[in-house]
Amino acid sequence: MSLSLQAFLPHPMAVSTPERIRAALGGAVGIALTAFVSLAIARQFDLPTWLVAPLGASAVLVFAVPSSPLAQPWSVVGGNTVSALCGLVVCNLIPDPVVAAALAIGSAIGVMFALRCLHPPGGAMALLVVLTHTHAWSFALFCIAGTYLFHTKMAEKIRCLVAARRLHHFAMISLAVWGALLATVLIWLPVTLNQ
Repeated sequence: MSLSLQAFLPHPMAVSTPERIRAALGGAVGIALTAFVSLAIARQFDLPTWLVAPLGASAVLVFAVPSSPLAQPWSVVGGNTVSALCGLVVCNLIPDPVVAAALAIGSAIGVMFALRCLHPPGGAMALLVVLTHTHAWSFALFCIAGTYLFHTKMAEKIRCLVAARRLHHFAMISLAVWGALLATVLIWLPVTLNQ
């Protein structure tokens, strides 16, 4: 291969084969369980959306690089949820999809920085909301907050089983407190906006 083309190839990753297998199997099992539970809940409550593509990107971070700040529970759950909310606000206020897409992603990045929950799939979440013309606030509550809370907790259990280590560096009580706060806001916001 010519020297100029080799410059574009990444350096070899220093990840052992067992760790790669653990990450791949963990991601597959985590998504399968999350999909199964989400679909069951969606069918029970007649919700149209039960799984979103950015969850796959989050799974890569959570299972392949679990100690990354971008893969911590607050980043995963908070980042995706606030990004979905940013997308919903913009989508409900701005009909032009080009302007809405730009503002949704920009506001999502700004809010994620402000709340210290930066998570790259959150940008995809904000864009997804705009591109699919989602206007239902329940999307953020069930599809995003609920699915990601379940997926993050599932990922922690799978990582502990297969790798004998914790997914994150802080207590799960922190996630529970933030999750309860976020759920309260998500329930209160649509009721307030509809009045």
